Amino acid sequence: METTVQVPRDNIMPQPGPVNIVKIKSDGKLVLDEEGLRKIVCSDDVKDLDVAVVSIAGTYRSGKSFLMNLLASYLQRYQEGEVDEKEWPEPILQGFDYRGGADTVTKGIWIWSKPFIIKLQDKKVCVLLLDTEGENDVGTSQHQDMKIYCLTAMMSSVLIYNVMRLYGAGDNKLLQVYTSLAPLCNSTTQKEDTLCQRLCILIRDWPWIPDNKNESPQPGYFSYGLEGGKEYKKQKITPQGPDHDKHLLSLDQAFEHVDCFLMPNPCPKIESASLENPPFYSGDFKEHIKLFAECLFKPEKIVVKKNFSKPLKCAEMMNRFKTFTDAIQDGIQLATLEEANVKQLKEKVRNNLKKTYKQKMESLQLPVPLSDEDFNTRYKKLIAEVLSEVSAYLKNAEEWNDVFEEFKSDESTQRIRNEHFKKNNEERYNVDTFKPKCMTLFGGVGAGVGA
Repeated sequence: METTVQVPRDNIMPQPGPVNIVKIKSDGKLVLDEEGLRKIVCSDDVKDLDVAVVSIAGTYRSGKSFLMNLLASYLQRYQEGEVDEKEWPEPILQGFDYRGGADTVTKGIWIWSKPFIIKLQDKKVCVLLLDTEGENDVGTSQHQDMKIYCLTAMMSSVLIYNVMRLYGAGDNKLLQVYTSLAPLCNSTTQKEDTLCQRLCILIRDWPWIPDNKNESPQPGYFSYGLEGGKEYKKQKITPQGPDHDKHLLSLDQAFEHVDCFLMPNPCPKIESASLENPPFYSGDFKEHIKLFAECLFKPEKIVVKKNFSKPLKCAEMMNRFKTFTDAIQDGIQLATLEEANVKQLKEKVRNNLKKTYKQKMESLQLPVPLSDEDFNTRYKKLIAEVLSEVSAYLKNAEEWNDVFEEFKSDESTQRIRNEHFKKNNEERYNVDTFKPKCMTLFGGVGAGVGA
């Protein structure tokens, strides 16, 4: 008789796909799915890797989810080997939901459930993809939109700002949301930090490309890709007038690098495309979507998320999401966000103190055990070295004395110190008790020989 074995559903590994980690309640409050996020960023294979976070923002119904599916598909192929131009981009049959029509699809913030691991020259990094709710949806308030925009920016190392066809005054106002957060980034560290390392303004369905047969420049016409985008940004995005320099300074403070990419239309009937009815792509689009993916994910182009000028580990995204989700619940106020930023820094300082302390304690012991006095002298010097290294990137290090004192008196700090002290004494005792026996033994032998 044939036996059918039922496999428990909990043991079935789900296929990678989108997870709604930040939901929005009817009262506008944000709800973080902590358990869902923890499973993604704290998994054993990625938790200790430097993390790059690529997100997308922009108005609703502008193809953001469609684009993020293509990037997820590219990363999946890239981490398995080179991307074959004949096979990619292929129609996306599962992923971030998208469809034609006037109704919005994406709500809150979504993350791809499986981080992508990319090999650099000397290490591995993991890449997270974030898809976000669109701005200006009739079903949401501006207050809600700003919360999503702010949280997305605080999490990202690369922010793709998605625009359909033409960049306008409304887009400029939205970017000012990010530049207004710039003062947060350099108030607590010696080195100037940035809100997000890279801003890429992506102009979708760009229709006006120069006619190669026409040798004279055509006003308002720009070629696809980064080169055309560079000129478009210079002429159409960079503001002119009395606020010109002030605005540019804000952009420089908020982002390390700002560029623009002009993307061709994927296909004539893209508006009616969906996961169930995927489009077939034009040759121009295939060429330039690959170029766009390469400028984001080639090893030399990967941008790791930094916080206080230090690379962020994937597992640290857990605490970062929670801290800033809580901070913006009642509105986006610079003072509240700065307090959250300082909270993040304190946690990082504590972790760095513990990590540096453990490493130095391991090297404290010498082949010859130390006396109590020498041990304590070396220990005090070691503590001073730990505090000096960690405080090197802090502004006004004296303001962190409470954290330093807390570290020195911490139970785990004292436990490690006492364990080493006890081990040192045991080794010294073994040497001290062994020496007289050796002296007697060899002294006796020596006396007999001398006689």
